Amino acid sequence: MFVFVHKSLVCFGFFVNVLQISTTSSAVVLSDKLKFPGFFRVIPSDVYQTEALVQLIRHFKWNWVGLVSMDGDYGRGVHQSFLKDAEEAGVCVAYEKIIPHYLGHAESKKRIKEMARKIQLSDAQVGRGR
Repeated sequence: MFVFVHKSLVCFGFFVNVLQISTTSSAVVLSDKLKFPGFFRVIPSDVYQTEALVQLIRHFKWNWVGLVSMDGDYGRGVHQSFLKDAEEAGVCVAYEKIIPHYLGHAESKKRIKEMARKIQLSDAQVGRGR
C-alpha cells in the first residue's frame, strides 16, 4: 500500500508504517531513512537547491548576500545548508534572519519588507569579487 503525501502529513505515515510517495516534500530531514523508512520523493531534497543558488551567486561573482528564511523544518534546513555551501564557496553572508513561523501572512510580509530595507541600507560593499 502507498499514499501520495502532502508535506504536512509525513509524520503520520511514520507512525502507521505506510509507504509514502511525495511530490512536494523537499526537506532534507526526510532523507533520514531511520526516521522515515517508508518515505520516498519524486523531487530532489533542498540540498541541491542551495548548491544551485551558490553556483548562481558565484557565476555572477557576487561577493556578499543577505539570507532570509522562514522558521520550521524547511526554512531552517535550507538556511543551514545555504550557510554551509556559501562558506565553502567563499561567499559572505552579510545579513541573515529567520522569520518566526507563528507570524500571520501580513506580519511576515511586514518583517520581510523591514529586512529588505535593512539589507538595502547595509554598508556592506556590493561588488564583484574574484
